[in-house]
Amino acid sequence: GSIVGPIGSYVLTALAVWAFLYSIPSAAIGGVPAGGAFSVSLRTARRYPLATAVLAVVSVIVYIGLTVYALQAIAGYLSLPAYFAAQILLAAIALGYIAIVLAKQYADFAIRGYW
Repeated sequence: GSIVGPIGSYVLTALAVWAFLYSIPSAAIGGVPAGGAFSVSLRTARRYPLATAVLAVVSVIVYIGLTVYALQAIAGYLSLPAYFAAQILLAAIALGYIAIVLAKQYADFAIRGYW
């Protein structure tokens, strides 16, 4: 994605997140086999494009905002081990928030009857 520049990288990231956002919840919550999770994710994203786009953009903003920009803001105050610990902690917080919102949305939008 960085071939197209920094903004293009974020756009391609958001597009990939939009297409495959529901793959993990479909396997974990929906009971879809791992081979069909990407297909179910893409079908769900196509069925609800606006809601999926909003969630994809929010997910990318939250993850990049916490793991890149918030970490850069506090990096000068941390030692090297504390920097890595903060990076892991901020990524866990971002992914936890995204997972909570995503699980609720997938439960509302789940495609039933394919498996």
